[in-house]
Amino acid sequence: MYNPDSIQYRRERGLLNFIEQMGVLIQEVVGKKVGHYFLPAFAGVAFSHNLLRWSPRVTREGGLVRMVMGLGTRAVDRVNDDYPVFFSPGHPELQINQTPDYIRRYSSKYIDLINLEDSRFETVDAAAFLREVGGQFPELYKYVSVCNDDLIERKNVFTLNPLKDNMMIALIIS
Repeated sequence: MYNPDSIQYRRERGLLNFIEQMGVLIQEVVGKKVGHYFLPAFAGVAFSHNLLRWSPRVTREGGLVRMVMGLGTRAVDRVNDDYPVFFSPGHPELQINQTPDYIRRYSSKYIDLINLEDSRFETVDAAAFLREVGGQFPELYKYVSVCNDDLIERKNVFTLNPLKDNMMIALIIS
C-alpha cells in the first residue's frame, strides 16, 4: 500500500484519496525439482471481483484468477511481453481466447523458476524449458496443450511427446 509503485499507480488513476482494500498472503513455495530447476506447476493470484468480463455469463461476483506456470511472479507483476491464463471460478469453462490464433498469441511464453545450480531466480523461455525437461515434469500433460497448425489439442500421458510436440502453456479448463 505504501510502496512507491503502488502510490504511483493510484496517483495515475486518481485513486490517492480512496480507501484501499488490501489482502496479504504469505505462503511457502511448494513445487517440484525438474532437471536443475525448482518450480510449482502453477501459481497465481485470485480476485473476488472480476472487472474483466468477456462474456455476459461471467459475473463481477464470479471472481477472476490469473495463473502462470512456475512461480506466481508473472501473474502478480503484470509484464508487457507475456500473458497469464485467465479464468473465472464462477465459469471456468468460458475461455477468454476462443480461436487457435488467439490462444497461441496470448499463451504464456516465459516461466519464472529457481535455478538450483546457480541458486537464483530465473526467467526461461517456456517452449525451450518444456522441450528440455518436459519428460521429467510430473503429469505435464495436465498443464500444456499441443499446437498443430490450426488445431490446439490436449494430449494424455501416453500420447504427449515433449521432444516432438509443439507444447504451449494454454490450459483448456473444463
